[in-house]
Amino acid sequence: MIQPLGIDNVFFTVGNLEEAVAFYERCGLKLKFRIDEARIALFAIDSEKPGLMLRAGEGVGAGRRWREV
Repeated sequence: MIQPLGIDNVFFTVGNLEEAVAFYERCGLKLKFRIDEARIALFAIDSEKPGLMLRAGEGVGAGRRWREV
């Protein structure tokens, strides 16, 4: 049996990057960087790298996560 060690990366597609960034900052996450031209933002989650990636675009609510095993 494979035991997960943790969550490595989480990706969310959002409709409004500005609102999503503000929401996660209010939740206490630290913004690592943001590239408006690419419509992405990256937040740190604890010691995980890279953490939470937001991307503005189609398919709002769609998400992916990678697990460490």
